[in-house]
Amino acid sequence: MDNLNWSGRAYVRALNETAIILDVVADRYFRAPLAPLPAHGVLWDDGGRPLAFDESTQQRLLEARLLRRAAPGAVAPMRDGAEVMAACVWADWSLRAKRLHYALARLAYLKRLGRDDGGRRSLERFERWRPLYPRDYVCLIDSLALARYLLLGGTRLALVIGVRDGPFSAHAWVAVDGEAINDRLGQWRSYLPILEI
Repeated sequence: MDNLNWSGRAYVRALNETAIILDVVADRYFRAPLAPLPAHGVLWDDGGRPLAFDESTQQRLLEARLLRRAAPGAVAPMRDGAEVMAACVWADWSLRAKRLHYALARLAYLKRLGRDDGGRRSLERFERWRPLYPRDYVCLIDSLALARYLLLGGTRLALVIGVRDGPFSAHAWVAVDGEAINDRLGQWRSYLPILEI
């Protein structure tokens, strides 16, 4: 499974000896039996649990376009992992220390720098390493971390915080060209932006 990755349409959660996979494009669920973990080459669920599948299950998931084969040499280097972890620690610490204003100012500064790494950084690389950070997904922390990681690589983006009432709710996301890239279920569309950097 070294050369397999989840496609952008798959949301995965391990339950006992089974993986439940939501295909958000086809609007359907898959149930896949888990195999014993190999020494390397595992996949990860959206809760950070390592997963392995036998060959027939892998083939079925490939045919359903829930898994995809990575191009040769497309495995993210360890440096990407360190940079994603650093972005997650920074975002988590900023919110725990009640320094959201500092974090937003830092992102605005990085946005003005306009660096370019030739497209090496991507949402896919961030999502590959993010499950290793020991904290459940929180939209604001993850959006701050993703924005920092991508901005340091020169990606043009906007960090958006939106609100809605009845009942009150707030949500954060990262947008590129006006579309959220880290909210594939489209929740962001029901929020009115209150802040955009």
